[in-house]
Amino acid sequence: LITKTVSSSMELKLEHNQLAAFITMLRYMLKEKPVNKDVFVRNHCAATLGVLMQKVPRDLMDVNVLMSVQYLVEDCDDHLTVKSTLLQHFYHYILFDFSL
Repeated sequence: LITKTVSSSMELKLEHNQLAAFITMLRYMLKEKPVNKDVFVRNHCAATLGVLMQKVPRDLMDVNVLMSVQYLVEDCDDHLTVKSTLLQHFYHYILFDFSL
């Protein structure tokens, strides 16, 4: 119960940043149905997200965005075969893209 409360309060903070809120919305969409993960991988949506993140104003890149990306990666790590491809896309296009 305490962990859930702490995590809920952290997620509420993410809503204050538009980019973090968008990434959180993506996280819930990917978490909800496996077909969403498949479509995300097939259409290279992580690459698109990475390019869009490069174009946002620098003042939106804060700890809330980092936390939302961390939660996104954690939720997508579900030990399925798509996992490796999906996580590779997140690592390649977002986490290790140092131009962000």
